[in-house]
Amino acid sequence: MAQAAVVNNGPAAKRSKPLPPENSTDGCHPADSLGDLHPGEKLLALASRLGVEVEDLKFAQYMDQQDPIRHLRDEFFYPKMKDLVTTDLSIVDGEEDCVYFCGNSLGLCPRGTKKIMDGQIDKWAKLGAQGHLNGELPWAHCDECVDGDMAKLVGAREGELAVMNGLTVNLHLQLVCVRSFFSSGIAVGDKIAPYSTYVHTEMYAHTHSQHFRSEVRE
Repeated sequence: MAQAAVVNNGPAAKRSKPLPPENSTDGCHPADSLGDLHPGEKLLALASRLGVEVEDLKFAQYMDQQDPIRHLRDEFFYPKMKDLVTTDLSIVDGEEDCVYFCGNSLGLCPRGTKKIMDGQIDKWAKLGAQGHLNGELPWAHCDECVDGDMAKLVGAREGELAVMNGLTVNLHLQLVCVRSFFSSGIAVGDKIAPYSTYVHTEMYAHTHSQHFRSEVRE
């Protein structure tokens, strides 16, 4: 595979030198060889070793090439620039993937999810309500199918956790728990402080809390 050339155009310009070939570390990231340095110091040391600045585009591209989990990028659908409603197609290539920074809100769609959901919709069409308890991934027990994977993810034992709902539903359930605490005389706080840019559906949970606030204070 061709090696990338790096040119340093700084005051003391250095002769272009090739970066090491892609995947030259047998599955390990090159920064792993720098010991217990702070991550920022590792980046600076690696850039220095390669004869480039840490801000250089070539350094970023090299780090991407060496990322041992970069293959996971292919497991997701990325919106195309042409499909995003605020894109100015006069300054970008519409066929390029967007750079996605909304993972804390709604993450990218995994390719595997589409296949699974298509299969469940087909099951719905064929079985109707019998799909709750029959066929692949019975809906009534769908949370149990991921208990093992979730336990590994959070470092728990299978059976020590429960996969629940989306954020808004869980907020409603939490408020119901607070309500029951007050009813049983358990001392808990009576203030809920939402942030100003919360999702609209979460506003309903907040409104729910306001609805029974007088009852709670009693």
